[in-house]
Amino acid sequence: METFEYQKNVPDDWTWLKMDSKNPQSYQTFYNEIASKDPNKIDIQIWFGPGNVKLIEKDDKDSDGFFETTQYYNRFAKPKITSGIIARIEIDSDQDGKSDLWIYPMKRMELDTDKNGIPDKMSTDTKLISEALKNFKSFSQKKDLLELSTHQSWVVHPEFIQDESLKAIIPFSL
Repeated sequence: METFEYQKNVPDDWTWLKMDSKNPQSYQTFYNEIASKDPNKIDIQIWFGPGNVKLIEKDDKDSDGFFETTQYYNRFAKPKITSGIIARIEIDSDQDGKSDLWIYPMKRMELDTDKNGIPDKMSTDTKLISEALKNFKSFSQKKDLLELSTHQSWVVHPEFIQDESLKAIIPFSL
């Protein structure tokens, strides 16, 4: 399905779905691409699971053509529910194909400062977490972070997460 959401004369939202024409309520969305800024550049990709539950969203937030931000959703991410549904945000700030910043919204963030793909620093300071979301490219130089052992990492051990809203349907990076 092709729609015209943001631009006037050019399609900018493409959705792959399955639907029975005799039963429109039975539709299942699989995948969605959106060109939210430039009609010639896809900058948002979304994958859905059974029941149209949002699973993953990849974003090119800085419009450089690289999808650096991946949001993983929790089991509450059902259609028309818009708050409290993001379990984890992963950011690849240096575009090396590996996440180096993991954010559990307003609870915790983990950072890979030695670029081995495993977080080694962390913070639970909500001001630092907000700052990391706004300016992720220069955030790895922060000094106010705590040391983090692999044995304490939520990224490495998602089973340590107690809050249901922070448990992603897909617990590991793709």
